[in-house]
Amino acid sequence: MFFFFLGAREPFDSPELERFAQALDIVQRRYPAMTIGQLSTLLRVGLVPEGEGQYVSVSDIVAHSPGQKYPTIARQIDQLGDGTEKNPGLRLLEKESDPEDRRGRYVAISEQGKNLL
Repeated sequence: MFFFFLGAREPFDSPELERFAQALDIVQRRYPAMTIGQLSTLLRVGLVPEGEGQYVSVSDIVAHSPGQKYPTIARQIDQLGDGTEKNPGLRLLEKESDPEDRRGRYVAISEQGKNLL
């Protein structure tokens, strides 16, 4: 959906850029409806440092997403997780609620998401 690497193209001069293009191609084939915003949110959750635990708060993700609002990130997380009644999710994230504060939400990469990353 967001990929500009469709069709025939020349290889990139940079090996890093070529690997990035290959990674985008893999994501596009497995999840053709995924948007660049969803991929960005998935990567932010996946880049949580090991020492900080598996789950990260949605508020922290929003804080590290310049220009993104909480409702946008929350919607992307829903789509990357279990989805909604009308739209099934991609099941790449798992969600948890804060037991001490029901408003607090935490997310982690699911096994399926780890396989993709």
